[in-house]
Amino acid sequence: MGPFDRAPFIVIWETTRACALACVHCRAEAMPQRDPRELTTDEGRALMDRVVAFGDPPPLLVLTGGDPLRRPDIVELVAYGSHRGLSVSLTPSGTAAVTEARLRALRDAGLARLAVSLDGATAEAHDAFRGVVGSHHHTLKIVERTRALGLPLQINTTVCRRTVGDLPALARQVEEFGAVLWALFFLIPVGRADAGEALGPNEIEAVLEWAAGLGGRVPFGVKTTEAPQFHRVLAQRRGPGAPASGGRGERPAVTDTVRRAGRAVTDGNGFVFVVNPAGAKSDTQIANEGRDVNTNWDAVWNVATTRSENGWTAEIRIPFKTLRFERGADRIWGVNFSRHIRRKNEVDYWSPVPRVYNLYRASMAGTLGGLPDASQGRNLRVKPWIAADVTRGLAGDDFDRDAHAGLDVKYGVTPSLTLVYDWGGAFVAQPAVTFSRDPFRFNFSYSYLTADHLFGGSGVSLLRDRDNVLFQIEYVI
Repeated sequence: MGPFDRAPFIVIWETTRACALACVHCRAEAMPQRDPRELTTDEGRALMDRVVAFGDPPPLLVLTGGDPLRRPDIVELVAYGSHRGLSVSLTPSGTAAVTEARLRALRDAGLARLAVSLDGATAEAHDAFRGVVGSHHHTLKIVERTRALGLPLQINTTVCRRTVGDLPALARQVEEFGAVLWALFFLIPVGRADAGEALGPNEIEAVLEWAAGLGGRVPFGVKTTEAPQFHRVLAQRRGPGAPASGGRGERPAVTDTVRRAGRAVTDGNGFVFVVNPAGAKSDTQIANEGRDVNTNWDAVWNVATTRSENGWTAEIRIPFKTLRFERGADRIWGVNFSRHIRRKNEVDYWSPVPRVYNLYRASMAGTLGGLPDASQGRNLRVKPWIAADVTRGLAGDDFDRDAHAGLDVKYGVTPSLTLVYDWGGAFVAQPAVTFSRDPFRFNFSYSYLTADHLFGGSGVSLLRDRDNVLFQIEYVI
């Protein structure tokens, strides 16, 4: 007899159908006013007593709706459930009704976790999905107040055609919010939901593969609703004989302990190396999930290709000093491989990427672990240079000759701090590359100096004139 033959893992009580939103997918077909057939406060207590009667540990209890805050007795119900030993969570709607005072009262009543829905990476996308302008603003205020009160936060997202393109950006936002769990609800066409919005089997599989790839690279958990095959995807990634994760014995505690993870290598930034059977190569620096691309990166790396009757192979050697990264013995690297077969018009990926994207979607890469604590070495580059010119005016008889020589020295002090010296006064600084959670392009130019940052940063330069030593310090935050 298994544990779920005795009791469910979770009990979800739709406390009311009343809600101020008009969500396009609402399974409950919520309405502005409360339904007179709702359970009363006493009936609600009796329901929670029945949940407790399942035994120790009892199922998790989620109070949802509609909007459970439309019930004036919601704090009383949370307090009763908590007193009876239940782990009670609440899913309010993104409205102005979720004030700081009500959140504090819920926390003091023993609320274990607050869950809010975020269905678009922008206000326009979220508000269109929820049917009310301003819902995104109120949702972000709820997130801010929840964190300030020390309540564990969960983010819920409906996965459908409207939202699937925003999932990578939403994953970054979930991490920024400090959420403990990201719950992906795959759309089922009931209630108001349109069947045309539901993803197909292959599309769902691609999303699940991508979501499974987040494991170990984000500081929050990922769960699915109406996609039980997610456990199969996770098991396939673990391989045979590996212990399963999750399950009833690992139910969340009433108080979540969230540790902030370090920066992830596949947080949307990365490097792309391309080679063909002839050994021709190119490289690209990407940021913000490929939205920012630097094809002039020109990194140092080597490749050798071999052709045979069975096809061709490539051996690529990339020095660690080429990849700017923060050191760490337990670092998880992101990696993906893509093959373009032009005669078949085919593109294959090692770690699946939906057809609407390409290899630049770094967050969809697989993971590479087990490497030793790699070092970039000195990361010192010395480049002597010489420049000469000969000019003559249109009506002149004599040539003006000029020559300059100099030495450029570039030294990477840390993954985000680069010192550049130039003796001679004419150079182009190579990009200072690092990973940033908020990448933006920063261009600085003065006299003969240019600096190009793709992954964000700031620069301070002390420049005098072309005949004196130039000193530049670039620090990328």
